[in-house]
Parts: sequence; structure tokens; C-alpha cells
Amino acid sequence: MSEEKQVSTDDRTELGHGPWQVVQKDLWALVGTCSRLEKEKIKDREDFQVTRRKMYLEFLEVVDTFENLFKEFEGSPDKAHEAAAQWVGNFRIVYKMAVRALKRGGVVEMPVAPDELVASARHNVVEVEHYPDKPVETITAVLKKGYLLGDEILRVAEVRAVKRP
Repeated sequence: MSEEKQVSTDDRTELGHGPWQVVQKDLWALVGTCSRLEKEKIKDREDFQVTRRKMYLEFLEVVDTFENLFKEFEGSPDKAHEAAAQWVGNFRIVYKMAVRALKRGGVVEMPVAPDELVASARHNVVEVEHYPDKPVETITAVLKKGYLLGDEILRVAEVRAVKRP
């Protein structure tokens, strides 16, 4: 910020400035300051949105890791002896806390309907399958959930879809 010499209204009037010119000059200085502060506020808001988005994306990676862990234990109950089962129960509590924190921040899962067609803005096809009886680009599985932050797509869903051989 530049330093300006402070001159009182009386001093400026004595220097040949009329009182209305002094008021007008002060008013323009205030308008300039307001404009600068508004620009700073907009930049700060944009910076905050970028930081917020990065934080939520990192949170989603944690949630994904928990979901994969739960799927593995559910698919193989003999793997989970008593101590591991207790750990999984504790992990579920932490997972639910993370999901609640995301929801409070406005992050919600982006729904994918059964047999929905791929929409490039919402889905990223990472695996393909061949089904002669289903239309091309029909989603057959969601491999990684997509999320919305308010009305904005935070992360697209990673999906498996139909492709012709």
C-alpha cells in the first residue's frame, strides 16, 4: 500500500482548494479504495474456493480407500478374524464421520442410474465390457463415485461401460 501524506481539510482549503473540491477528491479516493478492496475480496473468495475444492478432493480419496477396504472384507469374511473385524468397525466410524463432514460442506454423491449412458461431463470410462444386448456407452458399474459441490461437479465418476468389439 502506498503511503500518502495526510493533509487536513483546513490545510487543503488554505492551499487554494475549495471545500467542495476537497470533499470530491476524498470521495474519489474512497471510491478507489472500495474498488481495490472489492477486487481483493473477489480474489480471496476465488483462492478459498480453490483451496476448498482441493481439500474435498483429498477427503474423497480417504473415503474411497475406506470403501475399497470394506468391500474387500465383505467379499472375504474368513480373512477378517476377530481383531480385524474390530478394526473394520472402527474404520467404519471414521468413514461415516468423513462422509458427514463432506455433506456438511455441501459435497454430495452424484447419482448414476442403472443402465445410464455415459455423459462425458459426469463420467470417465476407465474400463469397458462387451455386451451385445446393451447399447454402446451404457454404464455397467461405478468404480469410483462422482461428487457434486453444490451445483458444480467436484469429481466425475469413474465407470465401466459397454463397448462393441
